[in-house]
Amino acid sequence: MTSNSTFSFPESVDAFEFIKCETTKSCIQNGIWALNQLGSEAWEWLRNYSVDPALGFMFANDTMLDTIDNQMESDNAPVRVYHSGASFGFTMRTLHYIAQNGFDAYKTLYIQNKANQDEN
Repeated sequence: MTSNSTFSFPESVDAFEFIKCETTKSCIQNGIWALNQLGSEAWEWLRNYSVDPALGFMFANDTMLDTIDNQMESDNAPVRVYHSGASFGFTMRTLHYIAQNGFDAYKTLYIQNKANQDEN
């Protein structure tokens, strides 16, 4: 786990063993890998990014989002995902949460939500 004074993020795509849905896991692993390749500046940018509620991530026009998307589609990605607009938006929302709150907070929230779903 790597961190700076404001957030932490996983160094390895293997950190997502708690996600049982393979599609969700692949999307998040791909996004984590892409941001890690781009470096802490990309994580910091995402942490501070203000999402336009009318556009979300799917329709936003930002060069850094294009850079992240291109990195996700890289031939070097260990987990290949061919994102639709919806899966890109979902992935970026999750990465945004991780950038703002840290990986441990995301993992805790995910496990709690999954437990609540299983109870219903």
